[in-house]
Amino acid sequence: MEAAINSNLDQSIEFRDDLRKPKVVFGRCGITGEWGKCITIDLGDISVQTPDTERGVTIDDETGSAEFKFWKPVIIQNQMTVSELGLRKLLEYMESQDNPIPVLTPELVYKWMVIYDDGSALTQFRIKPDTEDEEEVNSREIDFSRVAQISIVPHFDPELPTYTFVKETGKIYRAGEEIDLMYDGLYQPEATVVYARKVTHTWGSQATNDLSRHITNTHTNVVQLLGWKVGGLQGPGPGMIIAIDERGNWRPFDYM
Repeated sequence: MEAAINSNLDQSIEFRDDLRKPKVVFGRCGITGEWGKCITIDLGDISVQTPDTERGVTIDDETGSAEFKFWKPVIIQNQMTVSELGLRKLLEYMESQDNPIPVLTPELVYKWMVIYDDGSALTQFRIKPDTEDEEEVNSREIDFSRVAQISIVPHFDPELPTYTFVKETGKIYRAGEEIDLMYDGLYQPEATVVYARKVTHTWGSQATNDLSRHITNTHTNVVQLLGWKVGGLQGPGPGMIIAIDERGNWRPFDYM
């Protein structure tokens, strides 16, 4: 039963990556462990749909799996609090390490491009007026009710495959070829076009005997979600959404 519950939770995690400004607080440094004047950096809220056990759960006597009829959102604030000494230790650690081989950050591997039903287009990156500088467009500016097709396109590397969802047919193409979505139901053209970028930041530190800490790992994982669902990404109806990682691989995306 525990495995079934964990599987359900894993399918319903949503990350918010429009970060708030840092603020100065009295707190405990995540690097040194000391209490004092610190700066808190917002790493993005995590919204988890958890089972509402008070409103009903059905247990399968044969398999022991749990099926929850009602769910409720729980918002977890994901923050990092660092003191001035902790910041210096971070800089010292950075300076002590070799410069890694330059690569694109995962967020910049792919970009979205939209074509509306009137033939107009919108892309994630555009040139600022009267400049040669590029600026990013927030995906909230997409009018999903007018989308005819939406693509995930390599930002720089032409070797990566392009993915395109066509609203009229409900089909998704990889490098121009239709992919098998392994979906047996009927496509519902009135469904909502879905695009989302999910960013997971993982970092940590390790305490030593002298109470100082060392950074142990930093990793960023990014997936682009593309497809359709009745009621949107967290909607109650059927749908088919795929997750595309920064290496150009795809898999069906599990959702509630």
